[in-house]
Amino acid sequence: MNEQFTNIIAGLTATMMVAWVGLEISRRRAKLREIFDVLGRDDRTITIALEQMVDDGVIHPYAPAQRSLR
Repeated sequence: MNEQFTNIIAGLTATMMVAWVGLEISRRRAKLREIFDVLGRDDRTITIALEQMVDDGVIHPYAPAQRSLR
């Protein structure tokens, strides 16, 4: 009985640890996606269209003027 109880506890502990790791990975991925995924679906469509226009030469990419620090 004692050995069976120990195996059950070890199995439950391992299951809980695997579940915790899975939830932690999911939580961190969601946080990173929230931080770095600043464009929505509509914005992505516009961005792709603008990149295509740059590739076709219709528009030029923004290049700020270089200022000297004299």
